[in-house]
Amino acid sequence: GDRIDFFYYQDERDMAEAENPPPLAVRRKNEKPRSVYVITANDETAKIGIAYDPKKRLANLQIGSPVQRLTLAYVKVVPGSLAWRIEGRAHRTLAAHAIGQEWFRVSVQTAIDAVNEAAARELVD
Repeated sequence: GDRIDFFYYQDERDMAEAENPPPLAVRRKNEKPRSVYVITANDETAKIGIAYDPKKRLANLQIGSPVQRLTLAYVKVVPGSLAWRIEGRAHRTLAAHAIGQEWFRVSVQTAIDAVNEAAARELVD
C-alpha cells in the first residue's frame, strides 16, 4: 500500500522563522499542507511532484498515460510553502537522470531517498 510519512516542524523552528523568516516562508500554522509524492510506472522510472491530493493527481496522470499503469509509491506531507523547495531540491539531486518533466530514470527507492534527503535539508537551511 501507500506509505504515508507525516513530517511537521517543531515550535522552535516556527518561532525562529517568525523572527527571521526564510525567503519563501509563510505562516506555516495557517497554511494548507501539501504532499510531495513519488509516482512510478515501473521500478526504473519515477515522477516527483506536488499535490494537495496525490491520489487525485495519480488518477489525472493515469488518464494521460493509458499505456502504462502508474502507482503512487510514496507521499510526504509537508507545510505547503516548503513543498516547492523540497520538490526542487529533489529534482536537482536527480537532474542527471531526468527523462522528462518531473520524470527520472531512477529506482523508486532512489526517488524516495531524494525526497527525504531534500526534506531533511530544509529543516536546517
